[in-house]
Amino acid sequence: MNGPSLIMNHLIQFTFGLILVFSVPAFSEDFTQGIRIESTQVGKEIIQQLKSTDGASNTTSQRKEHKSVISYSTLEEIMSRVGVEESISRPIQVADGHILEFKKRDVQKKDGFQNGTFTIYGRAAVFQNDGNLKTKIRLRVRIYLDVSEDFSKVERSGEMDDRVYLEIKIKNPTPAEKGGSNKYRIKLHDQDALKLFYADPHSVQFETLLEEIKSSAVALGNAQVKVDQVFDVIKRISQLRAKGVDVGREFLKPLEITTYVRESYSFTEKDYRVPSE
Repeated sequence: MNGPSLIMNHLIQFTFGLILVFSVPAFSEDFTQGIRIESTQVGKEIIQQLKSTDGASNTTSQRKEHKSVISYSTLEEIMSRVGVEESISRPIQVADGHILEFKKRDVQKKDGFQNGTFTIYGRAAVFQNDGNLKTKIRLRVRIYLDVSEDFSKVERSGEMDDRVYLEIKIKNPTPAEKGGSNKYRIKLHDQDALKLFYADPHSVQFETLLEEIKSSAVALGNAQVKVDQVFDVIKRISQLRAKGVDVGREFLKPLEITTYVRESYSFTEKDYRVPSE
């Protein structure tokens, strides 16, 4: 295992050690103050840059989602009908002709282990979109894990033993997508993610560094158009200045780590009634 992967693995083990001993969510910082993109037009251009890569994306490299808050009693009602050990659940009749049947989404590869994630965040960039909508853009690096049920053993999943997902997440990308998020991700080697964390966006070597990381990303199978646009957005935001201060640097700088284990379920709506015209 190379040096950068050892650094990343030690960080994962250290974080889980904190959780196991102190029952705290690792590192955290106040993220209420984002990096402000003063121009609405610039912000919208960044969104369109990433949307232009949709044709070069798949379900892994580009996702759109909408989330809703539900009451805990509703969650309990849903989960009471999901067979945790089985792949088939009892259907939930929520309305006439409207049925939800939950099934496990993630395939667990190892007995006695749970699916986990480990995510490193930089500071968010924000701008005022059309319709007085606040749009947030965040850079994050995500690693998928296999975590033992007692949290004493943590391993990186599958082929990701020396690779991460670099992801740009956009909350409220357009007024038509209010409440939704778009995610654009590419696969990187550990060493390239670490280089990005420590990079100085205003140094003369920054352009060369980005080109090296982009070449490495394409060699891992990422689409060239996706790589070009993602790193152009990273460059634009990381080089932002405000009153002579290099505020954009914190878009790259690791400021928060979150990690958790999870169970994911999916459902297909059956017998859904389509209103007659």
